[in-house]
Amino acid sequence: MKTCPTSAPRILPGTIEELAAKLAAPFPAEAIKWRIGSVARDGGRGQALPYIDARMVQDRLDAEVGPFNWKCEHTVSTDGRSTVCVISIRNPETGEWISKSDMAQIDSAKNNKALEIAVKGSASESLKRAASGGWQIGRYLYAFKPQWVDLTPDGKSFARQPTLPEQFVPRAQQQQRQQAPVVLRLVDDTPPQASTPAPIGSQEAWEALTDGERKVTMGLLERIADASKHAQV
Repeated sequence: MKTCPTSAPRILPGTIEELAAKLAAPFPAEAIKWRIGSVARDGGRGQALPYIDARMVQDRLDAEVGPFNWKCEHTVSTDGRSTVCVISIRNPETGEWISKSDMAQIDSAKNNKALEIAVKGSASESLKRAASGGWQIGRYLYAFKPQWVDLTPDGKSFARQPTLPEQFVPRAQQQQRQQAPVVLRLVDDTPPQASTPAPIGSQEAWEALTDGERKVTMGLLERIADASKHAQV
């Protein structure tokens, strides 16, 4: 009796195209990190550049692929100057491992502690590059046109939180923005007029003083009056 061959069990639901779209989907706007790029000559403004960190890449892979269906391997280049990261994901239809890689430079270091930090930074950067270049995770941010944003007096952070345009946020957030009520603020472009001070000694000027100012004024007037009496004598 012949038996028909059975197809291999599916590793993940959906097609390759659907999985690719999930990996490439925008992150929530509030999850995006920001760093300062170029800075103006006067130091008052800087370019706001959005980015994602390595933890966000790992969370995206865990959520959309599953913790048992992807793996990450790091190696150091033969010259010891770069870290190479290989991210492998199981084909959701066949279970075959598909690998994509990228690399990041290791900064020079003067001691072992600095070298450890440099290697960790290179490993994290190579992971993000492999995720973006190979699997399109966060790649959409490369199309973002940097914004010039005011900086704090020390120049180390933004004076206000940068924002992403609608095309860089998930569709659900786009709909929320469109449904949010629009608040219009009327702006008067007329330059402010200097107020005309009330004449000294007028009732209007007296009423404009605080109780403390009135007390001091009365004391000065009394001294002036006393001085006038002595001068007349």
